[in-house]
Amino acid sequence: MAREFLAIFFWEAAMNRIKKILLWLIILLSFFIGLWVAQDNPQVVDITLLGFSINPMPLGLWLLLMFATGLAVGLIAGLPLVMKINAENRRLKKLLSSRA
Repeated sequence: MAREFLAIFFWEAAMNRIKKILLWLIILLSFFIGLWVAQDNPQVVDITLLGFSINPMPLGLWLLLMFATGLAVGLIAGLPLVMKINAENRRLKKLLSSRA
């Protein structure tokens, strides 16, 4: 029994370490791809939004800015679903602990 617990514990620790390494690799890869996009698109673009001219910036910077904006909007849009699932998990854990 103790041997099984230790095997599971070390397996989880190894998986957590692998998850952290993969997360950092994805972050670094995203950063370097962002630099690459910004470098390969140096053309200055003037954007007009609803009749107002926005400060001219390089196209690569606009692309990265819009990608980051879409990412933030997507995360915010998914937040209510995540909160609902977390509340359901808490409710079920409480129900399970009260029956045990």
